[in-house]
Amino acid sequence: MDETEREAGRQLMRRCDQLARFSETPEHLTRRFLTEPYRAALDQVAAWMRGAGMEPHSDAAGNLIGRYEGQQPDKPVLLLGSHIDTVVGAGRYDGMLGVLAAIACVERMQATGYRPQHPVEVIVFGDEEGARFGVAMIGSRAFTGTLPTEWLDKTDASGMSLACALRAYGLAPDRLGAARRDPATLLAYLELHIEQGTRLEQAGLPVAAVTRISAVKRARLRLTGALGHAGTVAMSERRDALTGMAEVVLAVEALARRGACIATVGNVTAKPGAANVIAGHAEALLDIRAPENAALEAALAELTTTGQAIATRRGLSFTVETFYHAPSAAFAPGLVRLAQQALGPRGAAAPVLISAAGHDAAMLAPLVPSVMLFARCRGGISHAPEEEITAEDAAAAITAFSTLVDLVDRAGPAATV
Repeated sequence: MDETEREAGRQLMRRCDQLARFSETPEHLTRRFLTEPYRAALDQVAAWMRGAGMEPHSDAAGNLIGRYEGQQPDKPVLLLGSHIDTVVGAGRYDGMLGVLAAIACVERMQATGYRPQHPVEVIVFGDEEGARFGVAMIGSRAFTGTLPTEWLDKTDASGMSLACALRAYGLAPDRLGAARRDPATLLAYLELHIEQGTRLEQAGLPVAAVTRISAVKRARLRLTGALGHAGTVAMSERRDALTGMAEVVLAVEALARRGACIATVGNVTAKPGAANVIAGHAEALLDIRAPENAALEAALAELTTTGQAIATRRGLSFTVETFYHAPSAAFAPGLVRLAQQALGPRGAAAPVLISAAGHDAAMLAPLVPSVMLFARCRGGISHAPEEEITAEDAAAAITAFSTLVDLVDRAGPAATV
């Protein structure tokens, strides 16, 4: 690694620090979609795009796109990107690494006067995290024409709907369809992201290729029993929805520990919620993931059967209501091979990873040949202020990503086979 590469890594780290200043609160990094800190951060990214020789603009969904012209402007676009929105109390590299590395890649082209064969566009997708409206990947779904229209009615914690927030931001909800890009105009989509796991740390390597993104479903688990006086209803006669839900939550954990899936219950509520009243209703929010769609469906079906059995034994009723689904996304084999090649001599030793976290690439992959690279993240910690990468790993990631961009650009459509 030469000094130019090292400085690119250091500059990326400085820029991540700069973006972290655009936050809804001073205590920790929170930058949700369509907020003023989000707009300010996009303005800063647009300035860096212009400095790299790109012409930035926003589409109808608020996605920021910077274009670097290729030798043949009419060729399909090589799309690079990620997101800069965050969860509440976030780290400063999730999403930002991919956006800033893509800009760094274009800066390298500009510095040498190089023009790729294909136009290159860097895109900043809006609301990948879903931290504001409870639904994720709004920007990439609009870009691919897969955004459900009913999502416009989703509300944030203040009661503002997505449609109202778009209008307040200067966007027109009834024009979201204009954000859709024809897949035929795109050569490929490439995304760099922190790993959010420890495989690379265990392997002692900075970067690896990713083969697919796991399927995800989120559901409301509901149990209904009977209200009762905490002091007068005999233990043998109780139909306690909360204790039933406690058993269901442990069943979720047991299923996941067997390796059938990854599953989390992140919230449980009980009604009426009084210390001296037996809960007549309990609800839990489930997040369940598996590498393959079939495995996810099988795990959810098993959990549903188990929940029904628990409910029957306890005199309760049980329902499962799915409210979010992102299918498994397999990346183009040809692009995966080029991604491994881009790692250089260490590529053969690098693990080939599957992402259990969702990414904008999951929305692109069914329509556009896509692939991801992961960069090492200390301890696998993500979605927390302790999220950390090193400048040296950032430099290695930029170099690998730039090499991948060059390989795909030179190979053209043959790269995606």
